Order: sequence, then C-alpha cells, then structure tokens
Amino acid sequence: MTGIPRGSTHITLDMEANRLVPAGISCKRIFWIYSRALFRFFVADALLRAGAMFLAVTTSIEDILLSAVALEFVLNGDELRFDSVVQDRLGWLLLRRRSIGVLAPCS
Repeated sequence: MTGIPRGSTHITLDMEANRLVPAGISCKRIFWIYSRALFRFFVADALLRAGAMFLAVTTSIEDILLSAVALEFVLNGDELRFDSVVQDRLGWLLLRRRSIGVLAPCS
C-alpha cells in the first residue's frame, strides 16, 4: 500500500504480464483503507476473545464440535459467495495482481 505513488487513484492493466498494476492512489483513499483495516482488526480481536472465553467455559466436546462445524460453514460460505458474485476474469486478475513495494508516506 505504501509503495503506490500518491495522486489520483487509478489502476492500469499490464497486458504482457496479465496483471493489474496500481499506478496511483490518493491519501484520502489510503486513510479509509487503513481505517477499515483497523476496524477489522478490532472486530477480529473481539471475536478471538469471545471464542477463547467460550472454549474456557465449555466442558462438552459436543458443543466444541458443533461450534467448529458452524465456523467452517461460515468460512466456506464466504468463499462460495465470492465465487458466485465475482466473474471468472476479474477473479483471475485479482489473484495475479502485482506485489507492492514501499515508498514515502503521505505528507
């Protein structure tokens, strides 16, 4: 994220390498991306703590197995929704996007 040049947000398609190349991103968009990532971190942390507390007080193996199956259903459901919504070509481009280096932060 920090390796993309600052400026207006635009993405180009490198036909030779068959991948998307981020050519510029605005500081405002970077702020929103980092804000969302921070929010997701706090949600994941809260879920981790709640799950750990659940496991600490659960004495029945049936409850733990039921929770594991429910978690697997939720995780696989997310991937199934992505596969059904995203077109094949877009999914292929997302998987082959270029890695990003490091540049100076926004001023």
